[in-house]
Amino acid sequence: MAGKSLLSSRQFQEKHRDLVIVLQSVFQKTRYSGQVPLQAVESLVGGVEELICTIGVLNQIKKIVINKEDYTFRHSINVAIVAGLTGKWLGLTDDILRELILAGLLHDIGKTQIPLSILNKPGDLSISEMSEMKKHPLLGYQLFQTYEEISQLVKLWILQHHERLDGSGYPYAREGSQVSYHAQIIAVADIYDAMTSNRVYRNAATPFGVIEELFKEMFGKLDPLICTTFLDKLNESLIGNSVRLSNGTEAIIIHIDFPRGTKPLIKTSQGECIDLAKNQKLHIVEVYCT
Repeated sequence: MAGKSLLSSRQFQEKHRDLVIVLQSVFQKTRYSGQVPLQAVESLVGGVEELICTIGVLNQIKKIVINKEDYTFRHSINVAIVAGLTGKWLGLTDDILRELILAGLLHDIGKTQIPLSILNKPGDLSISEMSEMKKHPLLGYQLFQTYEEISQLVKLWILQHHERLDGSGYPYAREGSQVSYHAQIIAVADIYDAMTSNRVYRNAATPFGVIEELFKEMFGKLDPLICTTFLDKLNESLIGNSVRLSNGTEAIIIHIDFPRGTKPLIKTSQGECIDLAKNQKLHIVEVYCT
């Protein structure tokens, strides 16, 4: 994968938007024809690679406004970016990174086979609707059964991106070594972007909410190395970001480490340094990405 890109924030946003438009067309064609236009999908991989190489990419994708009409497509682009980025941090080869990006782009393609009435429902899903929604990894896997151009690994990662090591995932409740390592990379990217995006039924969590969630998931549900690698880099990306505290005070994150987790050291606009690990009365309610 190429070195760091000098894309400006505006250029990043424009390229991201262009990729979303292409992926939206892919999903729409798949929904109505039952056939995935692979040439268009493969053209997206290089674009995602360029975005991955942008300086401060985690902050860049959080600046993107996601609305309910294009959430699935923007989310899929973001999952491809974060999965590829995490794979790069883990030292995976370029060939595997491209496969990982492809699987990230297509991880939710099975949702094209789910009724729109369920996908676009603004409230909580019923038990039967949730059961239908949980079929999407299997439906995505089945879409590619006759596509020899897509590797068995990519198909497996699409199938398993909601499986968990303790057997609590779906669609088959696989556990332990039955769950693909690379599918767990996509799972981490999926959790991160889903939690930090505004949805029809809830507001976005702060990155610290994601840190808490992944910290829980890494003990039994997801691979600890994947989670710690991602969390270390996420912490690094948060240093220098402005935040708003629960009492309304504006501040800047000046230090955060893995054991500290959701309680960084901050400096207020008045110059006061506060260790949130020691001050239990205050917490971060909003992060402004630089």
